[in-house]
Amino acid sequence: MTRYLCKLARVSLSGYYRWLSAEEARQLREEADERDAFLIKKHFNALDGKAGATRQVVAHYLSSSLALPLVERTMEQLLDRLDGNIHPEAILHSDQGMHYTHPKFRLLVSRADFKQSMSRKGNCWDNASMETFFGHMKDELEYKTCINIQELRERVNNYMEYYNSGRYQWTLKQMTPDEFRSHLLTA
Repeated sequence: MTRYLCKLARVSLSGYYRWLSAEEARQLREEADERDAFLIKKHFNALDGKAGATRQVVAHYLSSSLALPLVERTMEQLLDRLDGNIHPEAILHSDQGMHYTHPKFRLLVSRADFKQSMSRKGNCWDNASMETFFGHMKDELEYKTCINIQELRERVNNYMEYYNSGRYQWTLKQMTPDEFRSHLLTA
């Protein structure tokens, strides 16, 4: 009967059994997603609806290579800037790129006491805020005339400073990300 139904559905028998055996992993991912959503809602409610992204860029690193040290150095910078002030339920969200799924990076995240969250495959909405940021940066940053990596790094660093403390945003009550963060902390 299974063979007949697979043939009718144009699915290989091995593919069907692979899908069937992955059910437990799918259920575990679904439960983890529900727990994450609960934590986010709990945090949001605890702050009377004032929680949310400040849109601050806390750490960044520009590399001429896509090798793993790119995210390792960014993570080190993040931890230095946070100086141990990591909420026990802090979530580090990323896409499912090779860097973020690499065991070495996952170990860094775990040791820093972050809960790792990743976008679902094929779902750009999970990472929409970062995609929006990069869209703005590409529009506003003059990078095409840079002649070397050092010049590009300098321009990116200057843009990050401008973005965090000089670029007012309507969705942040017409404040910069730095001002909005301060506003949330004092509210």
